[in-house]
Amino acid sequence: MKFNSYNLKILVISSMLVLAACSPGSSGVTQEPITQEPVDIVEATAAAPAQESADSGGVPDGGAIDACSLITQAEAEATLGQPTGPGQPDDAPPIYSCSYQTTDFDVVSVVVLIYDDASQALGGYQMAIDINGYPEISGIGDRAYNAQPIFDINVLSGNIEVSVDISDASDDATQLQNSIELARLALSRLP
Repeated sequence: MKFNSYNLKILVISSMLVLAACSPGSSGVTQEPITQEPVDIVEATAAAPAQESADSGGVPDGGAIDACSLITQAEAEATLGQPTGPGQPDDAPPIYSCSYQTTDFDVVSVVVLIYDDASQALGGYQMAIDINGYPEISGIGDRAYNAQPIFDINVLSGNIEVSVDISDASDDATQLQNSIELARLALSRLP
């Protein structure tokens, strides 16, 4: 079971943002993408309505993202197989996050990092791959990589990077597959 520290994840993403801002560009290293097929979590996941934010678009005034509208409590519960508390947002612009936790401390979390532009986002994304050697996954977003053990999946879409993580008793492969499915839902709800 991987280390479960929500604050560590926020720190890692914050550090990646700072490094991306200071980086002169990517190193040009390319890795062969790994294709992974997501598994169906449960029918309830697909049928669960998205939680609506005050402006019903998930993006409040000022360009912020309501991360709790990207993955719902019902979807988190279906993934973990047990009830969770309501989504706990933790926003520190340009990072927006939401986590759902069970009484057994199992967690589904989504973290959204908004870059100034797509070029900066690509630089930050590529730097994480170059530094950590994360394998890429094709078929989701503009680009995606397996960030285990820190997160399960990071997905780039334009100037937005979405990280989804599941911390429970299941193995890494199951966590990754379920995170891919949740990331697809989150991406479909981005503004």
